[in-house]
Amino acid sequence: MRFTFAGLFITALMLALVPSAARADDASLKKAVATHGKKWETAAEKYNKTLDGLEEGDAAGVKSAVKKFAKATKTFHDKVEAQEASSAKLKSARTKLLDGLETFEEALDTLNEAIDSDSKSKLRSAQRKAESAEKKLKSAAKAFS
Repeated sequence: MRFTFAGLFITALMLALVPSAARADDASLKKAVATHGKKWETAAEKYNKTLDGLEEGDAAGVKSAVKKFAKATKTFHDKVEAQEASSAKLKSARTKLLDGLETFEEALDTLNEAIDSDSKSKLRSAQRKAESAEKKLKSAAKAFS
């Protein structure tokens, strides 16, 4: 009888804790997105300022800026990927955010390839990928707000 009561008590305790653990996952994900999203936005602003300050034809400067921004994008991606989501809404938002960041990483890689090969077609491809990533990131941002 004692074991049955203990088993029921533990089961009830576990069921009571599961929803709070789910909320903790979601809260942790939101916090990570907010914290690292701000860092990523700061890196994007620095990237844009760096590109604005470069002279035309400064491929080395552009590559350096792209490399730094790609590193910031990868860090943001990894921090979000390390988090879990419990609610369906945040699972979907997390997936969209990760997909957008991956697409953005691909765009930056393609941009580096375009600079190396001096290819206008790769440059256009990088631009299309960046635009696609922007749409995905905007969609994810709506879900997180």
